[in-house]
Amino acid sequence: MNERLQAFALAAILAACLAGAGRLDMDMARARDARRPGIGALKGASPGFMLAVTALGGFRGVLVDLLWSRAVDLQDRGAYFEIAQLADWITKLEPDLTGVWAFHAWNMAYNIGYTFPDPRDRWRWVKNGISLLRDEGLEVNPADGGLCLELGWLYQHKIGGIFDTAHPYFKAQLAAEMDSALGGPGPSRLEGRREAEFSARFKMDPAEMRRIDLKYGPLDWRLPESHALYWALQALARNAKSATTLSANRMLYQSMAEAFRNGRLEFNPDTGEYATRPNIELLPKALRVFEEALGASGDRSFREAHASFLGEAVMILFTFNRREAARELYGRLLDRYPWPGAPAAAEEYIYQSIVRSLRQEQGSTTAAIVEGFLFQAFVQFAEGEEERAAGFHAIGKLLWRQHMKDLSEELVQTSGLPPIENLRRTAFERALREARGEAQRARLEAYAELAADGAGLDGNDDEP
Repeated sequence: MNERLQAFALAAILAACLAGAGRLDMDMARARDARRPGIGALKGASPGFMLAVTALGGFRGVLVDLLWSRAVDLQDRGAYFEIAQLADWITKLEPDLTGVWAFHAWNMAYNIGYTFPDPRDRWRWVKNGISLLRDEGLEVNPADGGLCLELGWLYQHKIGGIFDTAHPYFKAQLAAEMDSALGGPGPSRLEGRREAEFSARFKMDPAEMRRIDLKYGPLDWRLPESHALYWALQALARNAKSATTLSANRMLYQSMAEAFRNGRLEFNPDTGEYATRPNIELLPKALRVFEEALGASGDRSFREAHASFLGEAVMILFTFNRREAARELYGRLLDRYPWPGAPAAAEEYIYQSIVRSLRQEQGSTTAAIVEGFLFQAFVQFAEGEEERAAGFHAIGKLLWRQHMKDLSEELVQTSGLPPIENLRRTAFERALREARGEAQRARLEAYAELAADGAGLDGNDDEP
């Protein structure tokens, strides 16, 4: 065979291979298209871009690579809005690329949202990120646990954290939205049409929420940590990859720890008043979640988090008059995680922990401690120990003032404590609920009348 015939034969074989590859790729593309909105969904695309998509046909992956390369370049320039458009096109062209869904949602909630000074605008972009993952990404990738974790992270960190100065607004808006949808803190009132509407709107299963409440709660579903826990459990149910399991277990124990610290919500949707306090009844379940996580992984960070939580729980139990429980838990801490120079007595450890907490400006923990001292003050008052009550009250006020006095204006937004009068009110209400006998209740009700006239323990705020 002469060279011309050989060249012709090779060209024919190459053309056949390309045609076959093209048909195979287009067949795969058609299978993917059954699950994607298609080219018509590329809103805002220029005519040139649409022509390129049509011309490439089954070779969309080439275009996706080009778009992603462009997005990386724009990321370096901080062009977040342009990135959002490119990411939207990529998710329409290749919906199986779950990393792009995660990046797109993160860009909306963190980068784009933060460019707006108004909390209302920031909240809108946080919700856009949540909706993108929940309503679109998981719709076409229902078995992807990683997307569930990304969704849980937005609730846990962006809404539940304190790193965005607009976080109080985020929390109040979530509480208002869920309070309206649920009719209260939990799913017990959901039934019939209302349950179906809730499920369709939030892509959450009320039956699963009830099962979670039985095992982990009851939780207040107006709080972000409850949603983070839900989506962490969804991640475990949908994906058994080791990395997903590790991250999901971490999100589980972190969410339960936060539910213990701040799991009781006082919320008035009419006024927007929002205040949290510890839910100490959740402690046994939180401890069990830690043990399950430790059993599933020997990760060192899990052990460190467990030791830290035990110490924090000792503090909170003691300040809420659970002294024997606090001493018992401190004994467990010493047995499990001994350290050089550890105080022998729980009381000394608690004192050192309070000082350390104030120095580190741990806002949520310090708020629980302050409220605990104020609660103790009302308990002692109910028992007729007015001098001791005054002492507990003075310590609580002193800790509050000490924490707040050195904070800058920006840190007050992120690490500041609720107003002292709010902490006093919730502490008093708790003491009234837990009063032992009619005599103690009567003393507290009489105290309320004294306080209304400015003669109660909190009548003089000039002194600690």
